[in-house]
Amino acid sequence: MLWVGWRQQRTEALIVASVIALLAALMIPTGIHLANVYDHDGVAACVTSESESCNTVLMVFQDRFHGLTSLFNWLQLLPGMLGALLAAPLVLELEQRTYRLAWTQSITRRRWLATKLALLGGAAIVAAALLTVLISWWRGPVDEIEGRFSENAFSFEGIVPYAYMLFAAALALAAGVVIRRAAPAFAIALIGFFAARIVVTNSLRPHFMDPVVKLLNKPPSGSLHDAWVLSGPSLVDRHGNPPARALVYQCLGPGAHVAGQAKQVPIECLSKLGLVTRVEYHPASRFWTFQWIEAGLFVGVSAALVAFAAWWILKRVN
Repeated sequence: MLWVGWRQQRTEALIVASVIALLAALMIPTGIHLANVYDHDGVAACVTSESESCNTVLMVFQDRFHGLTSLFNWLQLLPGMLGALLAAPLVLELEQRTYRLAWTQSITRRRWLATKLALLGGAAIVAAALLTVLISWWRGPVDEIEGRFSENAFSFEGIVPYAYMLFAAALALAAGVVIRRAAPAFAIALIGFFAARIVVTNSLRPHFMDPVVKLLNKPPSGSLHDAWVLSGPSLVDRHGNPPARALVYQCLGPGAHVAGQAKQVPIECLSKLGLVTRVEYHPASRFWTFQWIEAGLFVGVSAALVAFAAWWILKRVN
């Protein structure tokens, strides 16, 4: 049964492997070059420094590789596409009704279903592992500068890529057992995956934990370079309220732009006026906590979708 299942799964598995291999062919040479530039230009020593020379080094480095790092914006749907693709063989069996042959060969529905789900889950985990290792290695120097809370890092590192892949596969499977059409199920999985990611990223993730709020006598230093800053830095009074424009004009001078420009205001003048810099953020130390919370959320939904698909196959498929 395992051998038959693998033969049915191998085409999609080879497509997924080919996609990852193409990505590796692009990222391995560029990743080596990126790491060499990072070491040669002494970028590591400038990560937490606030000197003008270091700011220039960081800016030049980021600008130099901006085109490559922005590539990850186009890869956000990749775990969803690969996960849904891996679910296609099982959905195709339901569409073409070839499962009936297995069920008449002394193979029970439960055994057939357990084998299919094991192959699907195993393939999704292997694909997610390869993708995660590759991208985490490539982004190593970039993460030192930007932190791992940036969307392009958080979505491809840690354990959430595994959860994303399983969720997309489970969603495609749940849709497929109901409509019994592989192409519409694939489309539903992609749309659902994209919608779920938007909701979790923008509405849920910022509230996994209460953010840290700091009122500083000066703009935040480089220690927050790897944190997830939700708001700020902005000027407020000691009670956290925005200051009157006329008050800040005393430091900035006539005609100056006020809103949120804490770094442009002389620190000594701010202190005399009783103004501070407010910043709201999640520290970098929460990365793995957020990873576990988000992964648990997607895995929990995936388990519910797989349970629904299993119930549908066992009770309603003839």
